[in-house]
Amino acid sequence: MAGLSPEEIKDFIERGAHIAHVATVRPDGRPHVAPVSFGAWDGKAYVAVYEGTVKLNNIRHNPKVALSIATDERPYKYVVLEGEGRITSENRDQVLERILIGYVGEERGAALTQEVLARTGRTELLVLEVTIDKVMSMHEVEFSTLRGRSIITDGREFGQPWLEPEPQA
Repeated sequence: MAGLSPEEIKDFIERGAHIAHVATVRPDGRPHVAPVSFGAWDGKAYVAVYEGTVKLNNIRHNPKVALSIATDERPYKYVVLEGEGRITSENRDQVLERILIGYVGEERGAALTQEVLARTGRTELLVLEVTIDKVMSMHEVEFSTLRGRSIITDGREFGQPWLEPEPQA
């Protein structure tokens, strides 16, 4: 297994409609992991969160967060994003729409955003904004000399050049 290049990381997290698992720390120190839809751009990751959820309460207690994004088919790939989370309602509608567009396309994403906001109530839905400070990645490499077995090694850390903000038009 080898690390992904910065370009592969950017493509994997910004253009793939993957489910992430967000890891937070409970007040008693135990971990909590939950599957989430997410978006990532301009050096940050975003997750829509509902008031009263375990992950939201955990982040209010301890802002340390990790997002694990992985494929479930061969060739396996994963990216882990670590950083500090901030709960906000700023740009919530736009963030939600951008996340949903990444999963269902532009036309359906815009309509689904309005459906979600109408159904959930605007005060219940918040944004988890994660400022990323560490990136780890891996992709599977097949070794024919290993008789079909794979070797698992640690992911590789990058200087995160993909975290640079997108140029403004």
